Amino acid sequence: MRKLQKRSVELASIGWHGDRTVQVWTGCLLGKDIVTKSWNWRSAEEIVLALEQTSSLIEAGATVSAAIATVGIASATYFRWRKQFVGLSPARVKEIAELKQEVSRLRRAIAEIESK
Repeated sequence: MRKLQKRSVELASIGWHGDRTVQVWTGCLLGKDIVTKSWNWRSAEEIVLALEQTSSLIEAGATVSAAIATVGIASATYFRWRKQFVGLSPARVKEIAELKQEVSRLRRAIAEIESK
């Protein structure tokens, strides 16, 4: 059995869309590469901005498929993001993230007090 080796590759070099580098394990499945999942590439603010850009392109007369191709996302990703982030502004998304951090901090403080 071959030893697994970890290396970085460009997504475009393995036939995927995008300009990002991912970690790949070589030596698995008869020498084929296995891409490890690390799909948290865009922050919520970036997602909202991409959705705003896509909607402005659609309003300008572009088709949905042309607009999402311009933004650089897949159609399934666009519709999932649209369902998840409908009606949110980048400022509101940032506020929600800050509130989640505050809740997490308070839960840790409560757990610490209860353990004493």
